[in-house]
Amino acid sequence: MTAGLTGGRRGAPTDQPTTANPPGQPRLRRRVDTHASALARMRTDLADPRHDLAVRSLAAQGTDEVSIALLDAWAVVADVVAFYSERVATEGFLRTATQLRSVRELARTLGYGLRPGVAAQADLAFTVETAPGAPEIATVDAGTPIQSVPGPGQLPQTFETTEALEARGSWNVLPVVDAQPQALSRGVAWLWLRGALGAVRPGDSLLIRGARSGFEAIDHRQVRRVQTVAAAPEGLDGWLQVGLDQGIAVIGPGFPAVLEDLQVDLFGERARLFGANAPDPNLLVVDDKQPPGSVPVTDTDSDGVPDGPPYAWAGYGVTSPLEVDGDHPGVLKDSWLALRQGDSTEIYAVTAVVRESAAKWTVSGPVTIATLTPDAGLAGFDRQRVSVLCTSSALAAESSPTSASSPAAPWSSRPATRRCRRGAVCCCAGGSTSPTAASDRRRSRQRPSPRATPPVPR
Repeated sequence: MTAGLTGGRRGAPTDQPTTANPPGQPRLRRRVDTHASALARMRTDLADPRHDLAVRSLAAQGTDEVSIALLDAWAVVADVVAFYSERVATEGFLRTATQLRSVRELARTLGYGLRPGVAAQADLAFTVETAPGAPEIATVDAGTPIQSVPGPGQLPQTFETTEALEARGSWNVLPVVDAQPQALSRGVAWLWLRGALGAVRPGDSLLIRGARSGFEAIDHRQVRRVQTVAAAPEGLDGWLQVGLDQGIAVIGPGFPAVLEDLQVDLFGERARLFGANAPDPNLLVVDDKQPPGSVPVTDTDSDGVPDGPPYAWAGYGVTSPLEVDGDHPGVLKDSWLALRQGDSTEIYAVTAVVRESAAKWTVSGPVTIATLTPDAGLAGFDRQRVSVLCTSSALAAESSPTSASSPAAPWSSRPATRRCRRGAVCCCAGGSTSPTAASDRRRSRQRPSPRATPPVPR
C-alpha cells in the first residue's frame, strides 16, 4: 500500500512521502505525513521559481509571519488527519485492530456476535445464630458486601447480594433431597412405595395408574399382583420395594414408553357378588313347575330344540349398580373397584354406594350396592365366577429414592405379552379388555382422581 500528497496546484508535484505494508504485518503503517514534513513541503512549494519574488521571500520567514503561521496551522491539521486516518485504517483489519469494539464489529460482518461481559457470581450460604435470645429471623439486605478468603498469592474478592434474603436458624441444616419423581418403563416389574411398611403383602392386588410421557390425555390403569416385598432395601429406611407378577404395560408404539405421575392404590378386600352361591333354579323344579324368581330360557339350537337348562334366575346378569355380597365399609364413593375373572380384569370408579339387605334367588343377607363408571364390559362377567377387588386405599408411590439402584429382580420381570388393538387401553393383567371399556378409559389427566384419601403432595 502506498500513499502520498501532491504539492501546489500548478507545476510539478513536490516530493511525496510514501508508505509500504507487506502482508502479515502486526502493525499498519499508513501515516502519510507529520507536522514537520507537511510544513517543510509547503515552504518548499513557496520557494519554487514559478512564484514571484515577493512570494518566494516568504519561504524564509518564521512562524511569526502571518502567512507562515497560517501554513503552520494547516500543517497541524495535516498531522492530526494523518494520525487518525492511520488509526481508523488500523482498526479496519482483524490482525492489526487493538480495540474490542473493532473486533466485535468485524466479527459481526461474519454473523458472529460476542457475548456482553457479566459480573462474576457466587452462591452464598448464611448461618444464623441460634443461641438463646437470638432473633428467630434475620434479614440480609440487598447490596450486603461479602469478601472472599484469598488463596496464596491472590487478592480477596468482594461480592454483593443482589436481593434481600430472609434467614432462619432452623434452616442452618437442611436435609438433602432423597427422592425423585417415580417413572416406570414398559416391562418393569417392580416399583417403590414410601411409608407403606406392613401394609402391602405378597398376594395383594395393586391398581397402578399414570400417564405415558408425551401422551398425557390417556389415563393408564392396570392391576398387578404383589409377588415380593422388600423392606428398607440397600439400607433405605422408610422405603418398600415391591415386586409385581407382570411387567408394566404402556400402550402405544415408540419411545419413551414411560409411565409418569404414578398413583398406586391397594385393594384391601376380595369379595364375591351377591347371589354367587345361589343354587341352580333347575334343581328346584317340582312337578314341572317354574321355580319362583326364575324365567324360562328361550334359547334354541338350529333345530328348534331348547339349548341348555329351561330356567334361569331373573336379573342374574352382572350390571351396574353392582351388588357386592356382604357389608364392606371400605367401599366408598370415589374409590376404585376391579372385577377379575380368569385372565380378564376390568377397573371401575365408584360414584355412589348404598348398603342394605337383599333377599332373592333363595339367598339373603347384607349387600353393598356400588354404582360404577364406566359401566361397560360388565356383561362379560359371570356372577358365580367373578371376583371383586374393593376397599381401595392410596399408597405413596409418587417418588422413588434417588440413591437406589435397579433391583436384580429375583421375581418375574416378564412384560405382558398380549397385544392391544390400536387405540385400546391395556389395563388388565394379561387378559382381554372390552373395546367399549377401553375407549371409555381415555380420560384427561386433569380429571379429579377418584380415590378415598388425598394424594401425598410432591
